[in-house]
Amino acid sequence: MTNNKLRNQDILYLFQEIARALKQRSHGKTGSLAELTHVQLHALFALKRHGPMSMTELAEELHISAPTATALADRLVESAWITRAYNQSDRRIVRLALTAKTRRTFEEILKKKLHHLAKILSYLNDEDLDHLLRILQTIDTKLKEGNASHCTK
Repeated sequence: MTNNKLRNQDILYLFQEIARALKQRSHGKTGSLAELTHVQLHALFALKRHGPMSMTELAEELHISAPTATALADRLVESAWITRAYNQSDRRIVRLALTAKTRRTFEEILKKKLHHLAKILSYLNDEDLDHLLRILQTIDTKLKEGNASHCTK
């Protein structure tokens, strides 16, 4: 096995371990997020990131069909994670938004994640933190630019 392949495996393993540790330490007993499916969580995170969205916008964001997005929204509304707001002048236009309960849950999770991340990062000096931030920003930028499309091959 080549050194690059071994290094990449090590990086992947460490990313997964760090993400797992942060998730376990921060989610705990917060709400009942553990009961949600992967797609439901992605929908909630999309609404958190973008604010209220139409059904079409949510479907596009999640790369699912409009009927699938509607069924997904139905389940999330039923369990009080999101609300539907109808446009007064055109009832066909529906905006989906997070409930206050969901926003509070996300705030609790973020607070816990930041607390645990601060503990982890306390092992690094300022120079290492600056390097880590620069590296993560570079990866993020390249992924957003689509320059990492070769990663899916």
